[in-house]
Amino acid sequence: MEPDDVSLVLARHFLGAFAPDELPRIEAGRPEGHLNVIWFRSPKRDDVSVMMTVGMSAVLMKAPDPIPDRRAEICLLLPAKWGVGPGLLESGKKLDSRDWPIAAIFGAARLPLEASQAFGPGDVIVLDDDLKRESGFAALLVLPAVSLPEDACELKLDGVVFSLWTLVPIFEEELEYKERLGSAELIELFAKGGVTDVVAPNRKNQCK
Repeated sequence: MEPDDVSLVLARHFLGAFAPDELPRIEAGRPEGHLNVIWFRSPKRDDVSVMMTVGMSAVLMKAPDPIPDRRAEICLLLPAKWGVGPGLLESGKKLDSRDWPIAAIFGAARLPLEASQAFGPGDVIVLDDDLKRESGFAALLVLPAVSLPEDACELKLDGVVFSLWTLVPIFEEELEYKERLGSAELIELFAKGGVTDVVAPNRKNQCK
């Protein structure tokens, strides 16, 4: 199976579980080999909007996690009131300060595609200075997408595991906490503080 076909297989699986109306847009609107982002509201989670990559899975990840060889896409879960309409957002689109999640998810997805830098659950992706300023966060913590249907976020095909991970923005102090004590301790701290995988720009810094 060609890498670009793999990306569409994952898109059909992931989106088919919680956004079936988006499927025609992917196949009709996505140029072959391009990295795109689909941004939509799910009929199964009307309190959030989902921003998901299509194309990162063209590269086989070799991240040092319990399942080392896998293909993956990533998503950001945003509050529904973020004001996002459904549709296809192409790489290279000019962004304004309100659209920092788009720049953040594109930047993360380009790491395995353009820099051969693999990542997996528990890893962090440090944001550049512009994104830190626009978002107020320091990094993105990679986690399983627990707020989406569990059976939609993992698929086994031809001996390879396909996953959908979510990116959770974290503050500088939380990043330092993770670097000192590890991801498991930070996740436990988030659980105690009620921090979920849905982006909350004004949430309490759990380490300040």
